[in-house]
Amino acid sequence: MNKHGLGWRGLSWCLLLLLFLSFVACRDAAVSSINVRLACVNYPFDLPTLVAEQKGIFERDGLNVEVTRHDEERFVLEALKEGRADFALMSLSTLVLEQLSAIGPERPEDPVILASLIYSHELNQVLVKASGAIREPSDMEGRRVGLGEGSGAEYFWWLYALHHGIDTSRVSLVDVPHDAQPDVLLNGEVQALVTLDAERYRIANYPEGKLEVLAGNPLYADNWVLVTTRDTATRRQDISRRVLQAYHEAIEDIQITPNDARKMYLASVALDPGASDNKLQLPPFGMNLDWSLLFNTQQLLRWTVNSEGGRHEPQSVLNWIESAPLRDLMPSHVGIPPPLHHASVEDASAEEARTP
Repeated sequence: MNKHGLGWRGLSWCLLLLLFLSFVACRDAAVSSINVRLACVNYPFDLPTLVAEQKGIFERDGLNVEVTRHDEERFVLEALKEGRADFALMSLSTLVLEQLSAIGPERPEDPVILASLIYSHELNQVLVKASGAIREPSDMEGRRVGLGEGSGAEYFWWLYALHHGIDTSRVSLVDVPHDAQPDVLLNGEVQALVTLDAERYRIANYPEGKLEVLAGNPLYADNWVLVTTRDTATRRQDISRRVLQAYHEAIEDIQITPNDARKMYLASVALDPGASDNKLQLPPFGMNLDWSLLFNTQQLLRWTVNSEGGRHEPQSVLNWIESAPLRDLMPSHVGIPPPLHHASVEDASAEEARTP
């Protein structure tokens, strides 16, 4: 009897184990089936996306990510707004310009910030020919300067010219799309180029020493932000947290093995990582939502409103940020209050609870 009882107990344990393993397998299969579409650009600032792709970090966090890379940030933002992407990465300045062009009541498809991944003085830079006539900022007077209109390059140029005392009436600005860069500089159509992709162009032309970054660039720090729609941030917070977790792990990987990350990026844009000692300068990655993001947003907003004659009403930038997913995942990385509409709901609930 004892032997028979032990046999049945052993069989019961085996069945329980099989059921548990089946549950785990089903759960893992369900997690891995979460499909996410992500839009980004081929800049070094999107290196965490590349690392998360190539090192299997997205898959490890239960995400099947379809990444679409674009040549310009405006195409990334268009993909998000038109429903062709669930998440997107871009500079804060590009997002602010878009937000001001679509002011109105809050909508589910509105872009909102989930996190800042970079806070750096070196996003936009001024690139010149090493053998050209421009040796210092004042040399740009009387010459043609290329930049992408409707992007953060315009804001950077305004600050740069103001700081260096450049007479902008003597500078001809030329709208240069990304696919024409840096050729317009190399062939002399413009004598300087304001660009987000200065590092790649500089390294690509390093053997001949053709291009260099003009001194005097670090005037303001911009943010590189992870953006989604308001609907995704509020109704699909689990997916938003998984995406944030994957980026956090990718950033940690870059910080631990920066040389591997450099080689990965250079290989992805068809540059030989070992061609020279002129190494790619990696931006300072770090995921957070802090007061520097609010300050930069307010500064960009003030410049845009002033440059357009003050035709925009004052905006609450807190409502452009959805902090709940990052606050749930990594509370110590969030140093800003919740959006005003969240706060008002919480205050109303608290007031209702106090009312007898």
